[in-house]
Amino acid sequence: SSFTPFALISALEAGSSIDTVWDGRSPQTFDDNGKPYEVANYGKKSFDNLTLLEATEKSVNTIYVPLGIAVGPAKVIDAARRAGIPDEVEMVPTPSVVLGVASPHVLDVANSYATFAAQGVYAKPFIVLEVVNRNGGLLYKANPQGQEVFSKEVMADLNYALESVVKFGSGTAAKKLGRPAAGKTGTSQENSSAWWNGYTPQIAASVAFYRDDATESLRGIGGMRTLTGGSFPARIWTEFMKGALEGEPVEKFADP
Repeated sequence: SSFTPFALISALEAGSSIDTVWDGRSPQTFDDNGKPYEVANYGKKSFDNLTLLEATEKSVNTIYVPLGIAVGPAKVIDAARRAGIPDEVEMVPTPSVVLGVASPHVLDVANSYATFAAQGVYAKPFIVLEVVNRNGGLLYKANPQGQEVFSKEVMADLNYALESVVKFGSGTAAKKLGRPAAGKTGTSQENSSAWWNGYTPQIAASVAFYRDDATESLRGIGGMRTLTGGSFPARIWTEFMKGALEGEPVEKFADP
């Protein structure tokens, strides 16, 4: 899910490590305020014990849900808010919040990942950069204000984990960008939406696929039986970023 990084941030802030080991078997049943909540991994894949780093690479739901429960769903929501998911996007503090049951705008998610790229500095998104009159006089210029919402140390570990998604995990299509990149796939269980949210140290962008009606499936698009975030979304992102970063220096993320 596109929201699992918020759970990872909460765990890192609580002193956990990306090397801690969790049970990746699928399905598993968890407690949701006294009700059983069954969780399965995408494609019904089951794993043995995995580190949080490996669980991030492979997008393992049955590890991230209990991680969210352990740190507290309210903490996951707090991390999402600080990153850039606005208050207008309803998020309920239940175990499922880690899997992205909220409905943010694509811009909101892209801006959250831009906070990761900026090593924990959040800036409110804006659309108009400047306004000039017919004589070239400047009438208005945007003045974005940055605010540090996460420590550089936490972001270094998060970015390392999300860079591993591109190198070894569900986002390997983005390796064709040919420079350091990080990101996270998001694919709904019913295949009604598919996301790729990625970034380099300079720029973040999100690509989302969904139909007009959220109940409609994406199956069959482009001849694909199932459409995942690592397929068309990641490929489109990669082509866009090649143009957006043309002529820009190749930058690396900070060491974990």
